[in-house]
Amino acid sequence: MTTRAAWTNEELIGLLRDQMAQQQQQMELQRQQMETLMALVMDRPKSSVTNTRFCEFDSNAELWTDYWSRFQTFVMANSIPSDRIAEIFLTNQSCAIFKLLANLASQSVPPKDVNELSMDEIEQHMVDHFNPKRFVVRERYKFWTRTERKPGETVHELAARIRQEAATCDFASINDPVDEAMRTRFVCSINSEAIVKALFKVKDDELTFNRAIQIAAEVEEAGKVARETVGTSNADVFKFQPNRNPARKLPTANNEPSPEINRQSKSAENGNQKTRCYRCFGNHSSDACRFKEALCHHCGIKGHIKSACRKRSQHQRVKTVTKVKWNAARPLPPKQPWIMPDKPWERVHIDHAVNFKGHNWLVMVDAYSKYPCVHQMTSITTKATIQKLDEEFAHFGYPHTIVTDNAQCFSSAEFASFCESREFNTYREPRIIQRPTVQLRDWYSHLKSR
Repeated sequence: MTTRAAWTNEELIGLLRDQMAQQQQQMELQRQQMETLMALVMDRPKSSVTNTRFCEFDSNAELWTDYWSRFQTFVMANSIPSDRIAEIFLTNQSCAIFKLLANLASQSVPPKDVNELSMDEIEQHMVDHFNPKRFVVRERYKFWTRTERKPGETVHELAARIRQEAATCDFASINDPVDEAMRTRFVCSINSEAIVKALFKVKDDELTFNRAIQIAAEVEEAGKVARETVGTSNADVFKFQPNRNPARKLPTANNEPSPEINRQSKSAENGNQKTRCYRCFGNHSSDACRFKEALCHHCGIKGHIKSACRKRSQHQRVKTVTKVKWNAARPLPPKQPWIMPDKPWERVHIDHAVNFKGHNWLVMVDAYSKYPCVHQMTSITTKATIQKLDEEFAHFGYPHTIVTDNAQCFSSAEFASFCESREFNTYREPRIIQRPTVQLRDWYSHLKSR
């Protein structure tokens, strides 16, 4: 009886163990199912994106860094998967930005389609074109030369402006303070636009004090040689002689003609030839003139009329001679030849051809390759010009320097702000005579021949 009961207890214990093992297997299976379900919840499908609309990037209204920060916030707020960020970014951009990225993708090695670009590649292209690296030398030059306080500026506003300008100068990277101080003092004191431009092109880590002196000496010597070379040609000088004809001398106090005119009149009368009367400029003798006793309304002298008054003619002739001499005395601007740039699209010459063959044209010529870009314009205002330049620069990128004349659309504050935001230099040729810049004349001649 006791053995049977003991065997029954062992059997029950075995059954309990089997049941506990089955329960553990079920719990493990449930845990795996929960993990699979959580993974499916975390990896939401593409259709779960709630919003894909975002404003396009406008370089005239916003900096690229601010736009990129807002776009990243938009991506996180809408839980956009990483494989769809590039697609959504391209979809929300303007035609000009999309075309710019497409051109850059086709020019890469190997060439790519714009839809094959990753978000990292798109970001790098946008940074290169719309957030270029600032030249530290130029930023430090601005920092140390713009020391005047603006009118009405408070102390806190002045301090905030100084902090903002110092953020782009990278003072923390200075390794040799003495050399940096001498170089900055030299750049600020050189007082030459050509030398300062040459110094701004050199990177900060490559421009030491001795290197700055070498570049300044080379640029100054090159300018001196160029002026001597261009100034060797001699121009013809014409001397103005108002009394070149001896027969037209000034009258006497009583408006009597000179002895030369009397001799010519007498010889003409002796030869029975008609002569010109000095009293009224008629074709008859002065003795037979009916204005012999007339009173001049200009000088008040008796014996001639106002239209034949020599004092009146003398006064008009003196005014004309004075104007001619003043125009001849105006100094002409020195002729400086343009230096050939090192690469394409480094310097671009821009001008408006107004009312040319019934239309207005915007002409751009690359100084290196002489490649022209001509666009018909319905308006030549500053806003229309900036819009067309942005479309053109979307194809080839921003140039280092643009050359224009002093037209109103190029000398306005809006155009200056546009150039400063794009980080390229501007140079204006003097508009003393109404003619296009030297780089554009050949293309104007080509257009006229067509």
